Amino acid sequence: MGMPLRILSIAGATECMFVRRENRFVGLARCGGRDTRVHINNTGRLLDLLFPGAEVLCIEIDSPRTPLRVVGTRVDGDRWTLIDTKLQERVFILSVEGGYIPWLAGYRVVKRDLDLGGLKIDFLLRSLHSGREAIVELKSAVYYHPSDRSARYPDTISHRGRRHIEALINSSGYERYLVFIAGHPEAEIFGPSSIDPILPGLLKRALEAGVLIKAIKIYIDDRSVVLSNPDLPTTLEPPLI
Repeated sequence: MGMPLRILSIAGATECMFVRRENRFVGLARCGGRDTRVHINNTGRLLDLLFPGAEVLCIEIDSPRTPLRVVGTRVDGDRWTLIDTKLQERVFILSVEGGYIPWLAGYRVVKRDLDLGGLKIDFLLRSLHSGREAIVELKSAVYYHPSDRSARYPDTISHRGRRHIEALINSSGYERYLVFIAGHPEAEIFGPSSIDPILPGLLKRALEAGVLIKAIKIYIDDRSVVLSNPDLPTTLEPPLI
């Protein structure tokens, strides 16, 4: 893909300054001179993204307690890391439906939150041509490693993430995809972080079991969410430093 493809407009987004994180889902940001509680729809630690003074992009939501939701953190100019998992999911669906992801060409989303052994897997897809079904689990890879310009997952030990990967390994009857959303504009490759020592080996087990490990690069440019690379290169090795 050449120029980033604009998938979704967030024209009404507001720029704010992040003050602090109060818990996993709530933070405080200064918006228009007022301190406002904001919703954070990403359970990662995000220490390199949500720190006091960070410039954040927020959208309005229907919640009296948290009227804004943080969707991005500024990288430079009008480019922002897309940290919001709801927008990541929405743009993934639009990209599949629009035929913008070549390795899912002809597929359509037919179900969300598929129950798989007591765990919820994000999507069930079906091929319009063959009728073959595929299951897809998305993971948010917004931890950026500048030494090799890589998007990494996770930024903290994720027992839930491990369980999802185990569920994909142990499932049968579907094509199985583990898809990492690289949300940083500078990311050129995806790989596991060194923070969770179990994950690199688990990803190798998944690949050996036939799970397809993919990454797509999606970020915010100005006031649009763009698809920059629908097939970002991947590695199963953690960074050297």
